Amino acid sequence: MPKYRTQFEIGLDELRLIEESLTSRVGELSQASLDFQSEDLRLKDCDTVTEKMKELKEIRELLGRLHEQKIWFEPEAFVPRG
Repeated sequence: MPKYRTQFEIGLDELRLIEESLTSRVGELSQASLDFQSEDLRLKDCDTVTEKMKELKEIRELLGRLHEQKIWFEPEAFVPRG
């Protein structure tokens, strides 16, 4: 079984590209969900819908973790925390 690296060096532009790609995929999956709701439910495979919803959830969780790792504001002066 292969081993995986535990640390990665990804530039800010690369990270932005990853986030934009994931966000685009979320849009595609959401549109597919809307299309499913507008069509006859008997014509669709429920397993396919379940897989798409699972993928959607995984991507949203990953985007959330990426979002939480960003530093949105760093004060120049000392600010006590905690």
